[in-house]
Amino acid sequence: MPLRLALPLLLCLLLIVHAGCARAAPRDLPPLPSLGEAQVQRLEAGGVLVLTDGGRAILAGIELPRRPLTLSAEAPWPAAEEARTALAGLIGDRPVVLYGDAGAADRYGRRQVQVVTADGRWIQAELLREGCARVAVTVDERSAAALLSAEAEARRARRGIWRQPAYRVRRSYETPGLVGSIQLVEGRVASSRLIKGDLVLHLGGNWRRSLTVLVPRPVLARFAEYPPLAAVADQPRRMAGRRLRIRGWIGKTIGPVMEVARPEQIELLDAAGRAEER
Repeated sequence: MPLRLALPLLLCLLLIVHAGCARAAPRDLPPLPSLGEAQVQRLEAGGVLVLTDGGRAILAGIELPRRPLTLSAEAPWPAAEEARTALAGLIGDRPVVLYGDAGAADRYGRRQVQVVTADGRWIQAELLREGCARVAVTVDERSAAALLSAEAEARRARRGIWRQPAYRVRRSYETPGLVGSIQLVEGRVASSRLIKGDLVLHLGGNWRRSLTVLVPRPVLARFAEYPPLAAVADQPRRMAGRRLRIRGWIGKTIGPVMEVARPEQIELLDAAGRAEER
């Protein structure tokens, strides 16, 4: 082929390859089906994306700061505004690429998606690394490891919400005063027992004054499928003595209790769990 014809063809091929690379998914994004491009028309509270096609989507796997119900409408809550500003800056005015399961929607009909910007940044991970969000209780197993790692980076650096007392990691003995809220709690398992197939972990010596963690039988059965907890799946009583971090809603029976709905809510923090933070 004559050089004068080959050069334009080569240029076109390079442009095509470059465009394809620009749309490539980030390396840390889990292998999820692509749902295609979307244009964000506006943002609503909690990181809800209103799309130009009339659909609505929500950032799966993370939780943006929300104004406490006990706070008056006039009182400022900078964490929420900072998160909204960061999200708007990431999205800009260009299309984004959505990833996730086609039928995945919350009870309000909003698609639950992972979102990648036009320049190839994974929005959920970016917000977590900047301390503008924390990993949600409902995080999906496929994205849990990457999102928890991004959150830990911000927590170690005390960025964003991790500088605020309202979002700090709690200790088990603090939980009696935190009933009715979602919290991250760390502690060492004082006792681990199976009661009618359910795993009961107690993070302290007094049932009324420290947190009890209830892992129902169906959730316990999934430990074997979740690598961070697979080592304790066959003998859950081995959880005794282990340090863990757990996220979820704190309720109350005899004392504060957190019922686990999925294995991803539990992080082992000792050497065996390989999630130690210094």
